Amino acid sequence: MQFNFVGKLLGPRGSSLKQLQEETMTKMAVLGRGSMRNKQQEEELRNSSEPKHAHLQEDLHVEITAFASPAEAHARLAFALTQVGERLYN
Repeated sequence: MQFNFVGKLLGPRGSSLKQLQEETMTKMAVLGRGSMRNKQQEEELRNSSEPKHAHLQEDLHVEITAFASPAEAHARLAFALTQVGERLYN
């Protein structure tokens, strides 16, 4: 199945991702190959040796981060994973 992963998750001007981050009290970033709009720039950065662009060598993915006590962070991450799955596959 092929669909617009980035567009579906981000929404118009990133509004869906922002809302999802607020609801789940987490930070999220879409990373990996295909995460940038400018494909030429992405290719140039992928070939660079800068560590901050290493994620461009990986498959497209979402990084979810929660800053809280371990139990609270675990609960937030679990909730965020559920919400991301629902938005992508419904």
